[in-house]
Amino acid sequence: KKKPELVRKVRHETFDGKKFRIHGPVEVWPILHKMEVWADGDNEDQPPSSSDENNNKGGVCVVLGGGNQSIVTFADVFQCLFYHPGKPILIKHHPLRPHLYDTCAKLFAPLIDAGYIDQVCDDGLSQTIDILQHPSVQHVHVTGAYTTAMAIERTLAESRPHLSKHEVESMITSELGCATPWIFVPGTYTKRELYMAA
Repeated sequence: KKKPELVRKVRHETFDGKKFRIHGPVEVWPILHKMEVWADGDNEDQPPSSSDENNNKGGVCVVLGGGNQSIVTFADVFQCLFYHPGKPILIKHHPLRPHLYDTCAKLFAPLIDAGYIDQVCDDGLSQTIDILQHPSVQHVHVTGAYTTAMAIERTLAESRPHLSKHEVESMITSELGCATPWIFVPGTYTKRELYMAA
């Protein structure tokens, strides 16, 4: 079976004495941008690792899709792929965005086919609670309001009484109030692009 383009297109570069393995660029459909993934070129044979203590526990990462902008769900999935390697991702689409199901099916087709990503449309609050309470869920990422993040934390805590408050808190990442602190370096950006990122 043919490997995904992001895996096939690899080059090696050195910046400031540091070696990098760069995957891409590949076009990200449907947003018509290109992306690259930069990895440590000195550790090509090492398995993925992360400082996130939950990554060592296996399990599933749930992305609760944002309702504010379509692109948010895609960005959240990419964030979880790179920040929580080794965890398959379940996308639970926002009730305002069921149309993203087909788009995600196309965009993430190689990862869905490989079993790294699955998705469901919203079927109400009880479905979301059932998903969050499932013992396989080890991480949740949400774009939304602070009250939503706190409700998720309560649901996780109630279904996992053996975990400390810190352990439950470490299971959640959130982007609240549309504060998206992403910028990729090195790179060349216009003043407007930097302003929008800030």
